[in-house]
Amino acid sequence: MKGSVRMLIKKDTHTIIKKDDAEKYLTQQERASIGIFLGKIADGRVKNGKKPFNHYHVCNMDEPYAEEVLTLILQGEEENTEKDLKFTCPCYEIKRLN
Repeated sequence: MKGSVRMLIKKDTHTIIKKDDAEKYLTQQERASIGIFLGKIADGRVKNGKKPFNHYHVCNMDEPYAEEVLTLILQGEEENTEKDLKFTCPCYEIKRLN
């Protein structure tokens, strides 16, 4: 895919809940509800042949190093693209223009 023109499109694909915030701001019943939702999602993923949960490193976008982290992720995904002909970055989508 070297030489092809690509356009980076930001996508909002993930929801992150900081565990400390859940403990601080949610009731026990609300936290239990989150657990039920996550369990249903995990069950559905397993039925579709996927791992129940993925694991991620999280970087706050307002951190001064956030752009560097994104650049490293995109460089790694670009290497995957060249090997597998697919782009897997969960937060961005690559649209090939040619």
